[in-house]
Amino acid sequence: MNCAESISAIIVPTAADIKSDPGRMLRAKDAMKFLGMSRPTFYRYIKKGIVPKQRYMGTTPYWRLGDLQRIYDNLAEAPADTALNPSK
Repeated sequence: MNCAESISAIIVPTAADIKSDPGRMLRAKDAMKFLGMSRPTFYRYIKKGIVPKQRYMGTTPYWRLGDLQRIYDNLAEAPADTALNPSK
């Protein structure tokens, strides 16, 4: 397995992973999978400021696992219509 294959083979983190390494970085595909969002929703939430903007390692965007966990916790507690339409 080469380096590119090992990076793309990241498994969605468990609660134990989050507690032990909240600074772990996830690529876009893994961040979307972790939050349970489609690509358009993920980037729409970034534009609205709900999901933090990406950080870069070279030219590759990453998101911190701890930041995504806080977003996930807040989305789970918010009423569905408020989370999807914050203008209401």
